[in-house]
Amino acid sequence: MNSMLERLGAFAARRSWIIIVGWLIIVGGLLGARQAYGGEYVNNYTVSGTDSATGLDVLNSTFPSKAVTPARSCSTPRTVRSRRSKPP
Repeated sequence: MNSMLERLGAFAARRSWIIIVGWLIIVGGLLGARQAYGGEYVNNYTVSGTDSATGLDVLNSTFPSKAVTPARSCSTPRTVRSRRSKPP
């Protein structure tokens, strides 16, 4: 395995332009495949009856200007502090 990686590294060092062109072809192919076969990002699903959906409905009806979509809301169960920061 070591000798194979050594040969691969030596080839990449000697023929750097081939490696760069190869990567550009791969990236171009992936972008073309995404354009041809890729779909659109969809974030409009709901799971009714859950506590989260109920809470979001209450938030939307009570504070419509402050309501956020579920993808933009974020919560964390604990506070993370660095070792250098002083506790509040």
